[in-house]
Amino acid sequence: MVPTIKVAAEDIDVLVAEDNGIIQTLISKLLERRGYRADLVCNGREAVEAVQKKHDDLVLMDMQMPQMDGVTATRTIRGLRGPKSKVPIIALTANALVGQREICLAAGMNGFLTKPIQPDALYEAILRLGRGQSDARRERTGGRPATKLRECDRRSKSGLFGGIT
Repeated sequence: MVPTIKVAAEDIDVLVAEDNGIIQTLISKLLERRGYRADLVCNGREAVEAVQKKHDDLVLMDMQMPQMDGVTATRTIRGLRGPKSKVPIIALTANALVGQREICLAAGMNGFLTKPIQPDALYEAILRLGRGQSDARRERTGGRPATKLRECDRRSKSGLFGGIT
């Protein structure tokens, strides 16, 4: 199925917190098709550290990850000081049970997507939540910082971006 939403590439940086390599690859390809830049981390702890270290326009947050789950990571990010605490966070979960969306929103997430990921839903959520963040970053930084797509290395998952090549 080919995505039906047609838009020009946006200047949006996305932090992807996902521990499954297949899903990382899928999300990376979907983001790349739209010209978005992605940074990948393997767990919630690394997501919190990444949010503290750089500015992403939004976070795609898996709910079930090692070391720190997505709900705990989101609550930790919301507890940060300053504008980093307000980064839009979209939940990614295979758990579509009744009440899951409410749990994510109560933790401070701004959106909710279920797996398997539907490209149109992903793109719509990114445009809805990431566009304003991107505009604000461009004003602060004067342009588009270079970022590199990184993949988690399954041999090591420790430290900031530990295991990311």
